[in-house]
Amino acid sequence: MLQAHVAAQKPQKKMGNPPMFHGQASDDLELWLFSTEQYYASYAEEIQNETSEFVNTIFANLGPTAQTWYRDFKLSLGDQPATWTILKQRIRERFRDSDFQHKVLSKLHNLRWGGSQQDYTTKVLHLLSQLDCELPEIVKPMVLSAEPSS
Repeated sequence: MLQAHVAAQKPQKKMGNPPMFHGQASDDLELWLFSTEQYYASYAEEIQNETSEFVNTIFANLGPTAQTWYRDFKLSLGDQPATWTILKQRIRERFRDSDFQHKVLSKLHNLRWGGSQQDYTTKVLHLLSQLDCELPEIVKPMVLSAEPSS
């Protein structure tokens, strides 16, 4: 199988535990997707391939709720391969609210400086990382140059 072949050819490094996605409302799906791509960066070719090999590999990184969804996802594809691109699209459809982008933009708009600059910047960057699109140009100056309120 490709997984065994790839594992035999690539140098093995102790990488720690892979990122997990349980499918709970408190899970950060976008961070999990990003972390998974980073964790498996040495498998970039397999991630980009139009096969199910990479997605099959990360199945073990899903908790029970997400694994239940995954089983239905695989069945819904029939003979079509479960590529990383398709999985990302479908997992977002299933585990994100339909108004997710709007909620994130609202949180960004309502975010107030209440602590250190580092805390505020971390919160802004976290919210920005949740967006599928780039921050609208009209909003950038309001968010990125925010001043502490007196």
